[in-house]
Amino acid sequence: MNLFLQFFKNYFIKNNGKSLWKKGSANISGKTSIINALKNEKNASAAPTVGFKKDSLEKFNFNFQFSDMSGQNQYRGMWQYYLTKIDGLIFVIDSSDKIRFGIALDELKLLFEIPEFNKNLPILVYVYVLEVVKKTGVEKKIKSSFLQGITSKFNYYSVKYQVHYSKQFGIC
Repeated sequence: MNLFLQFFKNYFIKNNGKSLWKKGSANISGKTSIINALKNEKNASAAPTVGFKKDSLEKFNFNFQFSDMSGQNQYRGMWQYYLTKIDGLIFVIDSSDKIRFGIALDELKLLFEIPEFNKNLPILVYVYVLEVVKKTGVEKKIKSSFLQGITSKFNYYSVKYQVHYSKQFGIC
């Protein structure tokens, strides 16, 4: 089984994702908070990432390298360069901002149109701010308009502060 998937299965799915947000920063900014939580940095500040930031984590006798990339428009062009160098992708979406939510889904769709993109790449899509997700039907929008079009197997998990979808190969 892919090491990326095994790691996230053990860390998130087994714990139903709850430990991530308890350990993350107070403002739950997203991508950086996930890395801080994995590193067990409970009080780390999570200012918006500008451009690109590298980080690493040693778990289970493996060294994981993270590329924390800004979601701002002027930095999205960098994504394509790194897509061929990764073993897994975590894509974080804040569902409380309706405009940026739509943009984020569009950007995720565009990744699949890049010829170099590995269509079998393990992907975790995190959509958080669950209260908004429940009120606006975001879950239904994601499942019907997007996820069914790109994969045949997605598993759905919900926790107090987030909804996350896991594209999984060989994980039940």
